[in-house]
Amino acid sequence: MNVEDDEPLDLSLSLWHGSCIGKEKVIKKVIKKEEEYYDGDLCLSLSLSPSPSPSFYYGTTSIVVYGSTSTDSEAVPSSPNNQFQPEWTFTKHLSKSDCDKGQARLLLNKPWVKNNVIENELQREEAIKNGGISIDFFDWDEKYLLGLKLKSWVTGSYVLTENWIGGVCQRRGLHEGDKIGLHWDRINRILYFAVLERKIHPQI
Repeated sequence: MNVEDDEPLDLSLSLWHGSCIGKEKVIKKVIKKEEEYYDGDLCLSLSLSPSPSPSFYYGTTSIVVYGSTSTDSEAVPSSPNNQFQPEWTFTKHLSKSDCDKGQARLLLNKPWVKNNVIENELQREEAIKNGGISIDFFDWDEKYLLGLKLKSWVTGSYVLTENWIGGVCQRRGLHEGDKIGLHWDRINRILYFAVLERKIHPQI
């Protein structure tokens, strides 16, 4: 990529670990491509490009974190002109068990998880042991963030637990037959979520 020294560049930042959301700084333009940036608390991966990648942008818009509200500088998925929408690579019509308080989990497609979320053998083992992998989960419709766990059963199936019922199903009023979509952001390690369709439930 040929870049002139005086050409302003958009700078996209991606964390090496998604759990540090909200602490990174945003630098919108860089005049000299030789400049280096380092945050003493975080290791940031900096990517220079004339056109910003629409994967994830950090701003100062207020965001609701499950259980609290903050107007400080938080991480908020957005995009230039608000035109970017994730590609919902996983879609599902919720089953009865997905919405069951007793089971308290969302059953996921095993190949989708292995091809998108699980990046190595260490993560696969972590999903089986130690209570699962911590996942940053962002509701694209309602713009709120919460933490879930990705676990692997002995059968090899993958499920989302912790906050799935209270933080997602009950909060969004989800029922059997509703269609949801998921998109895994590999760079920032965030799971985007949206309700795509609502099943018409008969009035009782």
